[in-house]
Order: sequence, then C-alpha cells, then structure tokens
Amino acid sequence: MDLGSIGKYRKISFLINLSVFCVVLSILLLSCGTVKKIDIPFINNKSPSEQEKIITVLDNLEKLIERKQVKRAMNYVSIEYKDEQNRKYNDIREYLQSIVRDYRVVRITRATPEIKVEGNLATVYDTFGTVAEPYDAVQGVPVNIQGKVIITLQKEPEGWKIKSWSSLL
Repeated sequence: MDLGSIGKYRKISFLINLSVFCVVLSILLLSCGTVKKIDIPFINNKSPSEQEKIITVLDNLEKLIERKQVKRAMNYVSIEYKDEQNRKYNDIREYLQSIVRDYRVVRITRATPEIKVEGNLATVYDTFGTVAEPYDAVQGVPVNIQGKVIITLQKEPEGWKIKSWSSLL
C-alpha cells in the first residue's frame, strides 16, 4: 500500500466511526422514553442552587488551605469577618499564614453540611476533622481535632463569603 491509500483508508475509517457514533447518539436522544436522559455537564444549563454554591466555597477553601494558598483562600472571606475569638479579616489571614508557616502537612475532612439560606445570608452547620503535622517534630505540636462549627456566609457581588465562624458546643 502506498501512503495515499493509507490516508484514504484512515479518512474513510474516521467517517464510518463518526457516522456510527452519530446514529447511536441520535437513537439515545430520540428514543421513546425507555432510555434515561443523558446529563452531559458542559451542555447542562441548569444553574447551581445557592446551597451548591456555598458547598463549592467551603470545598475550595478546604483545598486552598491544604495547598497552603492563604492569599487565594482569603478571597472566600468577607472583609466584615469576625469570629468568636474576636478575630477580624486581617487577624484570620495572619492566623492562616502562621498555620502554613508552622505545619508541613494540613489535611481537612468534612461531612456534608446542613445549610440554611435566608436571602443574602446563610448559616452552615459543618462537621470537620483537621490533622496537621508540624515542620519541627520536637517543638511543634501536631494537630488532630474534630468538631462542629457554625459558619455564617453573606452573598456579596463576587459570590458567597464567610462572615463569621464559631464552634458549636
């Protein structure tokens, strides 16, 4: 076989495969209801609920803290932040920076939170576990805590942001 016929064979093979794919896809999409609807994420134009947006904020925050990306994590914290220890926005940023500085590994696990949305405010009841290994195993204190927290978020023009964080007794 010469190179010209190999190229023709590939082109014909591609067109046949494409045709078969189109036929199968049309059968699935136009069937009489015996096949479940296909949910293709990039085609789905259903917008996420407020609860889903809040879960995304908390998931992203968790990942950024584990990756030690405090600057990006602070994008999810409201400038109006205040917690039960009277820490404000700059205080919580400094606290997170100290965690990144003092701990080699930080792992966070969370259960599915309970979320209540009322207008532009949301209350989240979250259960978590955090394990952190210090850089200095002799002087550093390892962290292994589990707990429940109440997180208040407010919807700002950029999206949901954490306004307060407190322990749930």
